Amino acid sequence: MLEITEKHIKELNDTDLRILIGRLCEAELLSKDIPTAGVTYGGHQNAPDGGIDVRVEMSKTPNSYSYIPRAICGFQVKKPKMSAAKITDEMRPKSELRDSIKELIKANGAYIIVSSNDSVSDSELPKRKEVMYNAISEIENAEQLKCDFYDCNRIASWVRSYPSLIQWVQEKTGGAIHGWKAYDNWANCPDGVEEEYLSDDNLRLFEYSKKDLDGAKAIDGINRLRFKLHKPRSSVRLTGLSGVGKTRLLQALFDERIGEDSLNRYHVFYADMGDKPEPGPDHFLEQLLALQQRAIIAIDNCKPELHRSLTAVVNVPGSLVSLITVEYDVKEDLPPESDVFKLEPTSIELINKLISIRFNHIRQADAQKIAKFSGGNARIAIVLSDTVKPGDSLVNFNDHELFKRLFYQGGEKDENLLASAEVCSLVYSFHIETARDDDNELKLLGSLIGKNDVEIYRHVSELESRDLVQKRSKWRAVLPQALSLRLAQWALKNIPINKILEVFEKEGAERLLLSFTKQLNFLHDCEEAREIAGIWLSGNGLFSNLAKLDISEMILFENIAPVYPLKTLEALQRAADSENSSKFISHDNYQFYKITKILCSLAYEPALFNDSVEILCRFALTEKTSENNNSIRSKIQSLFYLMLSGTHASLEQKFNVIKGLLDSPEENRKELGFFLVRATLKVRNFLTFDNSEFGAYSRDSGYRPKTKDEAEEWYLSFISLLFEIAVSNKSIAENAKNILADKFRSLWVVAGIRDALENVFTEIHSHAFWPKGWLAVRETIYFASKNL
Repeated sequence: MLEITEKHIKELNDTDLRILIGRLCEAELLSKDIPTAGVTYGGHQNAPDGGIDVRVEMSKTPNSYSYIPRAICGFQVKKPKMSAAKITDEMRPKSELRDSIKELIKANGAYIIVSSNDSVSDSELPKRKEVMYNAISEIENAEQLKCDFYDCNRIASWVRSYPSLIQWVQEKTGGAIHGWKAYDNWANCPDGVEEEYLSDDNLRLFEYSKKDLDGAKAIDGINRLRFKLHKPRSSVRLTGLSGVGKTRLLQALFDERIGEDSLNRYHVFYADMGDKPEPGPDHFLEQLLALQQRAIIAIDNCKPELHRSLTAVVNVPGSLVSLITVEYDVKEDLPPESDVFKLEPTSIELINKLISIRFNHIRQADAQKIAKFSGGNARIAIVLSDTVKPGDSLVNFNDHELFKRLFYQGGEKDENLLASAEVCSLVYSFHIETARDDDNELKLLGSLIGKNDVEIYRHVSELESRDLVQKRSKWRAVLPQALSLRLAQWALKNIPINKILEVFEKEGAERLLLSFTKQLNFLHDCEEAREIAGIWLSGNGLFSNLAKLDISEMILFENIAPVYPLKTLEALQRAADSENSSKFISHDNYQFYKITKILCSLAYEPALFNDSVEILCRFALTEKTSENNNSIRSKIQSLFYLMLSGTHASLEQKFNVIKGLLDSPEENRKELGFFLVRATLKVRNFLTFDNSEFGAYSRDSGYRPKTKDEAEEWYLSFISLLFEIAVSNKSIAENAKNILADKFRSLWVVAGIRDALENVFTEIHSHAFWPKGWLAVRETIYFASKNL
């Protein structure tokens, strides 16, 4: 598959041969971490070139075995065979040595003739070199020049060092591997790979695997991705909404002009799964591993299942391959070997700049209008800008008018097309196969608006031509998401809800139901979506018994939970109070991890915090000591941190929850209360449970004290609670004293809570000798007094 022979080299035309030698020189420099700015080549093969087609100048002196043997090197590239006479004529036209070769002699450089149609034997090669040395013999210091002759065999050997160039040569000679590309203009930029990558100081890239709450600017994120992908056996997943620039960022990873330490563009193989690459990525990857050459494989529109299987192959011992995949969505079941990054939409200012560069006929006021309407989605901005002709103005358009312009793109207004787009936007994705009546998704969707599958198919094809539908194999999706969600809201208003439920809940529509709930997941601000969620979450609805959900039903519930949080919490309370509650609120419920994750997400809102935490506590109280995998207690604990808690519940709310547990007559509830109060006194290294992803809600990391006084009030509240117990006659007094002793040093040194601690410790000690308190003070004096 990835094979190169002298036959391929001989089939290259003059121009492609020269480009190949230039790219080989660039690849050679990149492999040694040398900038490629010193490689120059271009122009027509037959244009005057002074005897040098490709010139290399670098600061480092390479080893003598390199294909670029000197720091300064000139290549004369020829397709015809070069006999002794032709070599002499080439180097000495009109019997005079070329000035370019004289300069190479002075620079102690190298001069190499490349002939793609020559195939020189071992005995013949020295003769060619001898002719070259004879041509310069009368020049002073001629022995300083390194002369060499590369025939088709040596060129082929050089190409084998860089597998992506094998692919390039095969493409130029008519033997390209279908769907696979070397480094190129993958993002279809109008100005090709030379187009500037636009960036600003806004945060764009977030790293899931590190629970990255702060994010990184575009350039910093590019550098972070490069750092990971420079390592063989690494696996990276780049996600984000359609139209935010994932493929453009992928292309930028290999651009030397951007950031630091760019990836070697001659190591990469790229495929878009929508193009049905052949062979498939798994078999292609095996071929790369067999070559034992450094390579990076980049797969666009890659499903999670494929990513998992490729990650397993990339990670085998001895692998020299790195993997980066790009996808619209992100799943939680990614292998731990993967680093997952999410790309956020571009800033409005940057979209404005992009429009100004690509559409210079659009006035600034119109560019600003389009940029604001796009919401940071470059694809929407570009499609809408394409509809603007010289002299047009959009300044007075409202959002609805802009949307209609985006949808119709200057074409005739067609309400039937709009209706089909609306109904197709109700689902996250759909397939277009109509052969089997029991699996005809177009027919099901069409039944919602009284259209047959042929009409829907025709409209989908029209939307695809307008770049408003994305395809992958048999699958289609109305994208970008900002467009499909607006269309989905219109569909929910225009189609009776009972009709929608009837179609999606019927037998044979299970996959479409899943796809529908996935779209509803982002529509919490739509009244009709909330009504549907409310019906399903009621006592008689689809999720009436959460204690008996199977795997597929659980996915549906996860999708619908953010649409109507209050009703979701009520459904969870019903399950926790049901006859099967003992199983539901324990590890015996194999859905416990997902249920508790949803509860933590609900607890983000102060109004839902108390009830959510009460159910979480009931889960935690059933947890055995040995059940520390995905511990529920760890999830609850993070909700009670001073910062990065993932909730905006107040100090008073958290205080009352803990006090209620400590005042309980049940020993296990008291123990849980002490476990949580320890979390409230944590002063650093907050490892939080990530609640940031919950439908389309915009969320931060939760409450964070604005002033030092706020932080001090927090700590003093819980210190006082423990003090009251410590000086009481309660059986749990010793537990409270132990926590105060354990936390004394960090609270004194890091949090600076000193006067209150001094009073508390003195008062407790006055009742009776307190060994642990005494030791805590002594240890603080010993370890920290020099810095206080």
